[in-house]
Amino acid sequence: MDETHIVNINKLKHNFQSLLKLQKNITDVRTTAHKKLQECKQVYNDLSKKNNKKVLLFCLDAFFFQYKTFTLEMEHLDKFRALLNNRVYCDYYKLNQLIVEFIQKNKAELDIEETQTKSFPAYKELEPFQQYKPEDIRDIHENILFLLNNLYNKCQDKYKERDAYNDKHQVGFTISNLINTLTYEINILLQQIRLYIDYLAFFHISQKKQMKRLSMKFSEFYDDMEANLQCTTTYTIDDIEEVDDTLSSTYEEKDFNGTEGVHQWDCDNMPFDVALDVPANTPINTPVNTPVIGAIPNKEIVSEASSNTLDECDVISQDDSKESIDNT
Repeated sequence: MDETHIVNINKLKHNFQSLLKLQKNITDVRTTAHKKLQECKQVYNDLSKKNNKKVLLFCLDAFFFQYKTFTLEMEHLDKFRALLNNRVYCDYYKLNQLIVEFIQKNKAELDIEETQTKSFPAYKELEPFQQYKPEDIRDIHENILFLLNNLYNKCQDKYKERDAYNDKHQVGFTISNLINTLTYEINILLQQIRLYIDYLAFFHISQKKQMKRLSMKFSEFYDDMEANLQCTTTYTIDDIEEVDDTLSSTYEEKDFNGTEGVHQWDCDNMPFDVALDVPANTPINTPVNTPVIGAIPNKEIVSEASSNTLDECDVISQDDSKESIDNT
C-alpha cells in the first residue's frame, strides 16, 4: 500500500480519536453542570419549604429566576449539542452510502466481491435532533475507512495486472494504448478515492470547529454558574456605584438630530405624483383633467394638464402665504 494513502488514513484515524475526546469532554461538562442545576433546584425547594411566608417567598423569587435562567441556557446548549451529534452521524452515514453505491455500481469493473459492510440505523432527515449511539458513529466511520482501503487495494492489484502485460505477452510497444488506457482507469479510481478522503477530512475539520465552539460555551456556562453560586456577598444600597457618564457622553458627541441616514429629497426635481404623496399614474380630479366616462384619455393632454395644475397650485400657495404675512 502506498505511503501517501497510509498516511492519509492514519491521519483520519487519529483525528477521529480527537473528535471523540472532544465529544467526551462536552458530555462530562454537561453532566457536571446538570448536577449543579439539580442541586440548585433542591436548595430552592428546601428554602421555600422552610421560609413559606409571603414576603420570604418574594425574596426567594430572585434565586428561582437565577435557576430558571441557568436552566434555559442549559437547554439551549443541550439542544445545539444534540443537533451537532445528529449532524456528525448524518455526514458519515451519507458518505458511507455514497461509497457503497459507487462500489455496487462498478462491481463488474472493480471485480470486488459482495461488500462486507455492516448495516447501520437509517438517518432520518425529518428528525434533526434524534440521537444516535456513539457506537454506531464509531462503527460507520471505521467502515468508511475499510471501504477506502478495499478500493485502494484494488488499485494496487490493477497496477500489478498492467505491469504484467508486457512480461506475459511479450508484444512490445504495440500495446502502448492499452497500457495508457489501463493507467488512466487506475488514476480515475485513485482520484475517486482521494475525493472520498477529502470529503471525510472536511467533515472532521468542520465538526472539530463546531465541537470546540460548543465545548467552550459549555465551559463558560459552567464557570459563570459557579461564580454566581459561589458568591456570598449580600448587596445593599451602599453597593450601587455612581452613574457612569461614559455612555451618555458618547451619545451626546454624536449628532442624533434625526437627519442622519434620512434620504434628502430634491423637491425642485421631485416627480409630481411623489410631491403630492399619491400612487403613480393616479389622476388628480380637477376640471381640466377629470376623465369622461367612456372616453380614452390622451396621455399628452393629461401630462400637460397636470403640469399646468401644479403651476396654478404653486401660484395659489404663494398668494395665500403673502396674504397671511400681510395680515400678520
